[in-house]
Amino acid sequence: MIENMEIINNRTPEQRFYKVILFALFIVTIEMISQISLKHGEYPIIGIIGYIVIAITLLKVYEYENMGHMILVWSSLSIIFGFILSHLLFGERINYYTLLAIIFSFLAIYTAHLSDKV
Repeated sequence: MIENMEIINNRTPEQRFYKVILFALFIVTIEMISQISLKHGEYPIIGIIGYIVIAITLLKVYEYENMGHMILVWSSLSIIFGFILSHLLFGERINYYTLLAIIFSFLAIYTAHLSDKV
């Protein structure tokens, strides 16, 4: 696993960041489908399978990126997309505080990117 870390560490912070964002977007997409399936779907097995796919994806991601950074980006994107989708699909309210949480989530992703440059 250490050998694979060197592959990504030889890339610029931007290259590492975009790879993390792509993996996180994939995971968040599967997670949102799984959450909707578990809460509102007729077939909760889709949600269970989705979380298995997420676990397999994380096994691969952790070969290239540290766990803390990946979890920070994934969680932040989950907050952003979770609020937006729940509002658009299910009419859940977004108020000042949820909007503030979304802004802080974007700020967390940006700050994580800056930490790669140090």
